[in-house]
Amino acid sequence: MPVMDGFQVMENLKEIETSGYLPVLVITAQPDHKLRSLKAGAKDFISKPFDLAEVLIRVYNMLQVRLLHLETKKL
Repeated sequence: MPVMDGFQVMENLKEIETSGYLPVLVITAQPDHKLRSLKAGAKDFISKPFDLAEVLIRVYNMLQVRLLHLETKKL
């Protein structure tokens, strides 16, 4: 990304979504980014090279968790 890296994007997203579950999936080839990404707020992590089917399933699962989170906030 020309203006900011993924960690900066995650920080900016936290300012937008302050009260909920923010489903962030990090995909990278840098092994040292795994722990840093999770500490920064990523909910899941996939290493490159990745399997598209796995990515889609993980995204689907995170969106399900977000919907459940939103439902519990309505109660």
